[in-house]
Amino acid sequence: FMLGPRLIAACRMSHAVQSYFLLTTDDVDQARDIAKHLEEKNKDRKVMVEQVVQIIEKQLKEKDSISKILVFGDPSWSAGGLGLVANKIKDKYGKSVFIWGGNGGSGEYKGSSRSNGEVNLVKLMETAGGDKLFTNFGGHFMAAGFAMTEDKSTELGARLNEAYKKLGKEKGDKRFEEWKLLQKERAPKGKDSHNFGKPSPQGSG
Repeated sequence: FMLGPRLIAACRMSHAVQSYFLLTTDDVDQARDIAKHLEEKNKDRKVMVEQVVQIIEKQLKEKDSISKILVFGDPSWSAGGLGLVANKIKDKYGKSVFIWGGNGGSGEYKGSSRSNGEVNLVKLMETAGGDKLFTNFGGHFMAAGFAMTEDKSTELGARLNEAYKKLGKEKGDKRFEEWKLLQKERAPKGKDSHNFGKPSPQGSG
């Protein structure tokens, strides 16, 4: 719990090779410098996550109603760590969440999504438009990552919510229902039904 978040911070806020060098170097001074850098990046990640969560919560309070699928994004948000943001919003509001951010001015936005257990995220994205909406997407039932061009960001929320209406609450997908049941059985007593296990696919933040 001490080392893990700092190693992961390199992937989300810097470069994963720094974690590799920290674990393999024999140079004490180099290890100290890398550790200091990763600690700073981990702090930056925490600050970024809390700032984005606060912005989203403010926007939610200003809404007259909340949609089934929550979608938020901003080009200024770093794509690294948005999975943590999605988790926090999902847990607090009990909704499936999609969060996207900029990708270094590449012309492509990247994001993360988390399900509240009512919908298979991959199937939702396929129904919303699949490759016609996203440049890339994938993951698992409960956690997924996606990428899209800038022009698609304005229609993402409407497309996902329309897809949700078509799908309804996930029923009839035996594999999905079995997976949800297994995660619910594994959850500590006292946890609500939204807190299933949270697999994190590559690229989901």
